[in-house]
Amino acid sequence: MRKEKEIVMTTEALRYMQTFERYTGSKVKDCFEYEGKVIFIVDPQQVMLAVGKNGEKIIDMEKMLNKKIQVVEFNPNIEQFVRNLFYLYKPTKIEFSDKNNIKHVTVTVDPQLKARAIGKEGKNLKIAREILVRHTELNSINIA
Repeated sequence: MRKEKEIVMTTEALRYMQTFERYTGSKVKDCFEYEGKVIFIVDPQQVMLAVGKNGEKIIDMEKMLNKKIQVVEFNPNIEQFVRNLFYLYKPTKIEFSDKNNIKHVTVTVDPQLKARAIGKEGKNLKIAREILVRHTELNSINIA
């Protein structure tokens, strides 16, 4: 059994969390800001509640916070968590490896969505890595 990591949050992240939970009715496990985007990791089975019909709650929250928002559903199963993280890019295969004490995951996505999965200047990949480092034993990721 792996030890639960201690996640440190800023005062601002805690405020975002409180506002998000109050507005959406969902339970947030983690929240952090990365390059102007606020990332919320919600508890399992909470993503639909958090997003709302047609993404209405996210659109409203983005206006309230004046920031882009990303919502990811946590899952204790690491493979499913990675799938949730890359849900928009239609992951087809998740492969794990462990070399020289570096725990790595390769995510194969729909080839037409690969560039978007990586993001401009690797932004989406950096966000995904930050999420995985905070919530799993993984410390390296790439998109295939």
